[in-house]
Amino acid sequence: MAAPPKAAAPRLTPLPTSDGKPKLIASACTHALPADLEEGTSAQCGWLRLPQNALKPDDLWVELPYALLKSDNPNSKTAPVLYLVGGDGGSALSDFEATFEALRPLHLIMI
Repeated sequence: MAAPPKAAAPRLTPLPTSDGKPKLIASACTHALPADLEEGTSAQCGWLRLPQNALKPDDLWVELPYALLKSDNPNSKTAPVLYLVGGDGGSALSDFEATFEALRPLHLIMI
């Protein structure tokens, strides 16, 4: 049995964004996408960059990987699904295909 792909780990950096506010940074997906998703159209990936401690915005910043999986239905009016994993070694990106396959016909998935 092959090992699952390694998901991107959060990154720490001492450099704040130019205006000191959190921001999304689009980038290539760091994990394999399901065959029916196309990067840039039905799936968008990148990094969320924000202070590690909101009370100390001039201190370390963290970059968290994200993926947006568009709904299969472009006219869907349902609420998006936001999925977060916490704790050591957790990765929402490494197993999202099996987890969200049933939800994609109706929802925008934010991981």
